[in-house]
Amino acid sequence: MIHHLRFMTGSVPRFGVRSEDRSINTPLQRSIIHHPSSIIHPRSSSAFSLIEILVTVGILSFMIIGLLALFNQTQKAFRTGMTQSDVLEAGRSTFEMTARELEQMTPSRIYSSTNFLAEVAPPTRLDGAFVPAVFTMALPPDNSGQYRTNVFQHFFFLTRENLQWTGIGYLVDTPTNGFGTLYRFQAQTTNSLIPDQVRTLSSNFNFAAWTLYRQAGADTNLPFLTRIADGVVHMRVRPFSPTGFPLTATNFVLNASLRTNTLPIGIQATEIDSFFYSNAVPAYVELEVGFLEDRTLARLRSIPNINGAQLQYLTNRSAQVHLFRQRIAIRNADPSAYPYP
Repeated sequence: MIHHLRFMTGSVPRFGVRSEDRSINTPLQRSIIHHPSSIIHPRSSSAFSLIEILVTVGILSFMIIGLLALFNQTQKAFRTGMTQSDVLEAGRSTFEMTARELEQMTPSRIYSSTNFLAEVAPPTRLDGAFVPAVFTMALPPDNSGQYRTNVFQHFFFLTRENLQWTGIGYLVDTPTNGFGTLYRFQAQTTNSLIPDQVRTLSSNFNFAAWTLYRQAGADTNLPFLTRIADGVVHMRVRPFSPTGFPLTATNFVLNASLRTNTLPIGIQATEIDSFFYSNAVPAYVELEVGFLEDRTLARLRSIPNINGAQLQYLTNRSAQVHLFRQRIAIRNADPSAYPYP
């Protein structure tokens, strides 16, 4: 009995022992505390170095620059396509309207009545102070040394619907600047049985042309004229015989006058002034019109026209010119006006 009490007494912890000593007094506690897995090590941290950040920023910068360049090229191609589409649409509609009207040309068979005329503008025939306009444009590339010659011709012709005669003409307002606005002339007779009224149609065209050239682009008080299109840099009409050969000053046509003009000697042979009277009209005409792109035209107009600055700028812009050309058969041509093939 006494021994049992001693055993129980020995198992009871003694008072007065520090808690720190009691915490590590058993072998199990000591093994847990000193086990390697229980040791807390400092946490290792990983981050980008400065060189890695700089390399990443450089790569991203190149990617952004490439995307911007691609976007700019796509946008430029889109604008170019839209500009060409607009110019082609406007040029085609104007060209088709003019060709359709030329196709209806009809001889009046009235003595000394002008059925058709085409001459380099502005003609000295209307005013001695006028100088016919002609200039050259360098073909790309700029250093190729090749050029094309741009001229401006105005032309007039007669059409007939039932008993009414109509005089129609086309001309450009400022050909001496190398570009201008295309105008359409139209006048009609009130009584087709009076020959003088038919003759007056060409006189009205001459007066309208003289007024337009004298005003030099001032769009005011223009008789019989309607504005059609801007940015015209070239307009030419060539007459052809029934056999398809171009008519020159050496050809003989009844009731027609074919003569050279006051242009430079090198191009006089290809640019002629033609007048057809009475029963004569060309068997074919070749219409050629050049239109300048809208963006180039806007830039051209922003340049002060001092010492020919506009013409100098235009000389190197042949790539921005869209040329339309068509040979038109005149259905009402009289074969008797061409006695020689």
